[in-house]
Amino acid sequence: MTLARLGLVAIIILWVTGVLLTYQVYASFDLGWAFNMKLLGATVLLGVVAFLNLHLTARAKSGNPPNPRVMKLVPPIARASLVIVLFGIAILTTSA
Repeated sequence: MTLARLGLVAIIILWVTGVLLTYQVYASFDLGWAFNMKLLGATVLLGVVAFLNLHLTARAKSGNPPNPRVMKLVPPIARASLVIVLFGIAILTTSA
């Protein structure tokens, strides 16, 4: 539970600093399809981590263990979204 909350806080901090840095450096979010791909992956990751936090909190309050199906689905979705983010960053920062 603590690790899930820490992950959510870390992702929110990355989002806030990323938005501020993008506006400061580029003054726009119009940076091409690779940047949009990175944002899509980051959005999915934020959604999955936020959902996991809500799920764990609700299950802990009711005294039940986490749903095994949810716990089985979250890691692959989170990993896939991280891969999308990393590919977006690699494409965006590589000069051809």
